[in-house]
Amino acid sequence: MKRGLLLWAFLGLWLVSGQDGCSNRGCVAYDSKKGCQCDSSCTSRRDCCSDYQSICLSCAEVGCQTDNPNRGCQCNKDCMYSIFYISACGTNKKRNESFSICIYEYATCIKGKNLVECATVPSSPQDRRTDKSKLRMVEYNMEWLFTNYSHSMGSMICPGECEWTNNSVAKEHLEELAQYIATLDADIIVAVEVSDCWILSELISQMGSAGKAYRPYLKFGIDTSTGNCVDMSPFFFIHINVYLLYVVTGQNVGLLTKIDPVEDLTRSSQMNSYPISGSKCGYQTSSSPTTSCSKHFRTRFQIDSLNGQSFFLTLFGLHFIAYPTTADRCAKREAQAWIIRNYASQAIANGDQIIVIGDFNDFDDQNIGADSATPTSQVFKILREMTSPNLQNVNGWIPQTQRYSNWYDKNSNCKDDGDKEHSLIDHILVSNDLFSSLTNVQALHEYPGVCGSLYSDHYPIVADFDLDAMISDNWIQDFTLSNQ
Repeated sequence: MKRGLLLWAFLGLWLVSGQDGCSNRGCVAYDSKKGCQCDSSCTSRRDCCSDYQSICLSCAEVGCQTDNPNRGCQCNKDCMYSIFYISACGTNKKRNESFSICIYEYATCIKGKNLVECATVPSSPQDRRTDKSKLRMVEYNMEWLFTNYSHSMGSMICPGECEWTNNSVAKEHLEELAQYIATLDADIIVAVEVSDCWILSELISQMGSAGKAYRPYLKFGIDTSTGNCVDMSPFFFIHINVYLLYVVTGQNVGLLTKIDPVEDLTRSSQMNSYPISGSKCGYQTSSSPTTSCSKHFRTRFQIDSLNGQSFFLTLFGLHFIAYPTTADRCAKREAQAWIIRNYASQAIANGDQIIVIGDFNDFDDQNIGADSATPTSQVFKILREMTSPNLQNVNGWIPQTQRYSNWYDKNSNCKDDGDKEHSLIDHILVSNDLFSSLTNVQALHEYPGVCGSLYSDHYPIVADFDLDAMISDNWIQDFTLSNQ
């Protein structure tokens, strides 16, 4: 920030005063008839209008400053909230577009200063498990794990419908989760609805001695990098929603793991049209909308067993778009599933074991949850059939009465009213060899579903694998040949 101010103190020598400044005519191309200019080259010509800095520079150039009355597009947190009110945006197309740009610029600004990615693996990956004959995998939606009390972002920013409305309660949420996660003794945790790598590191720190074996990994989804995470529509209202989604979600999917990956976390940039051919979601449109899979990552592990043998595991962590039975979202989710399936092709060709894990926001027709909800989408068919034999859902191990991972307070009475408020939307799909080595699967309902809980509205799914039982001589021979 200081560097930028010093730069502009120097450039200020070049600014030209003039009544017809940038605030009146906008940031337009060079006009020889004007005494001062408002185009991007004015700094090199040294003929910028005196209000060029406040009117025309991006947030990245001027910093995340306090409100500037001379600037139509603000670079502080207040620019986010104005979009919620039509009166603030007005009905003019140009005005609305400026707000969408403002939101995107500010999001980019705070990302560059405060959000942390950790997608790169170490040059010498380590395995810090104490028992290499076993593997415990956990999927856990941590419900808006966002804090910024050490991020220098000012007041609490937890966009969307989260419970954590100030820094103090957000910190308590983090501390409660850290203490709870420490009791799970997991080897790999896929953490859903987290802001960045800093928050994962803070979780580890709050776990005390239990956290020493964990390392954080996270690849930003495009909800937190470009804003291009929903329909690519030319209409300005959609553009507002696109950029607003950065602010409204900001969620990512990350890892807490005792086993370092051997390949950097990556994500697919594929866009897919929807509805897909044969979709039964009921979504109809005359246009050709596209979607990305905005929150996911892919990485690869070399898993060692106690007997000295090892295998490669490619893991896909994901968070699909919400609302299982809403027609347009159902259609988008099917398109997202195809993106993951396509992204898995190389791993399958390599002969890797596969795990697809996360918050699918959908129901599995082969493993009905406690609420007996059935899917309208083909998400699980798409994903299961990426391999032969098909991927298997570990949730099938859980008795149906206990088969739920989310509590939704439908009647807003702040208490858990049983199966009608339970749903199974978190899943772990695994290769057939891994499925055959399962020894235990649980949905841990170890805290109550009540308003004001500092845990989460989701429950962790835990899957235990006996690796020595899986790695038979015949299997390891097949694996070795397929990876030569």
